[in-house]
Amino acid sequence: EHLTNGEEWRGVRTKDHSYARWLNGLTELFDLRNDPLQMKNLAGNPASEDLQKAMSRRLEELMDKRNDALVPCTDYSDWFDEQRRVVHNVYGPLRDPEAHPDWSLLS
Repeated sequence: EHLTNGEEWRGVRTKDHSYARWLNGLTELFDLRNDPLQMKNLAGNPASEDLQKAMSRRLEELMDKRNDALVPCTDYSDWFDEQRRVVHNVYGPLRDPEAHPDWSLLS
């Protein structure tokens, strides 16, 4: 099976910060200007509480906009065919992966 639960996460990044939330409850917040290698996790630090809340809200907004949910990856197993091609998304079934592309979408 190519889908294995346990590593699911969502994140958001700005020019200055990176924030990630994992399905298991772990959160990560990094100051990319002062810590570009992301070695010091600021999540849970009282001095970063407002920033963490703001980044969390932004992540929620983006997930809501995309109708995305942080769930076990096996919840999406029906989105793939036997060749691991994406054949479904949050809006429903996609076109047949063997069909010719609809190039009109590029104009």
